[in-house]
Amino acid sequence: MPDRVYSQEEFSLFNPAYTGFLLLTMVREHVRESQTGMHCALPFLLVPMALNPTISNRLPSNKRSSLLAWISTNQGELIEFPELAQSFQPFVIHAIAFLMEKSLINLNDEGDFQLGTSTVPQTPSLFSKNESMNNTLRRARFLGRWFAHAPPVETLYAHLGVRP
Repeated sequence: MPDRVYSQEEFSLFNPAYTGFLLLTMVREHVRESQTGMHCALPFLLVPMALNPTISNRLPSNKRSSLLAWISTNQGELIEFPELAQSFQPFVIHAIAFLMEKSLINLNDEGDFQLGTSTVPQTPSLFSKNESMNNTLRRARFLGRWFAHAPPVETLYAHLGVRP
């Protein structure tokens, strides 16, 4: 990963608590929908999708929509997704570390994220007070449910042009 200097504003905007809460929401919805854990590589796709308005505003409204068909239909908007995913990597790593440190998620022997022993409210009041944060939380919930029905993670990475 190339060295990139992040501004204080970027670190503040994508702090581990905020990004982590969105990730926790995705894991919670994924587990609820699939009855299995979330593959450990999915957060590196899902977090950038949830936090990028150009992508998240184009998400389908139905979890039964084909993910691969959506990727094909939205190739123009996803052309720079590999770079976007790479730029979010440090934020995702910090979010995962934050959630694991707080026992909100854990990694099982199969490499899947599961819900941990600690809990937090599903919709903190802060999210209800801010329309942008509430929309991002709604998208995070959808992504967690939608990717519970997705093809294998290797297929997703290949179709999105992301290299692990």
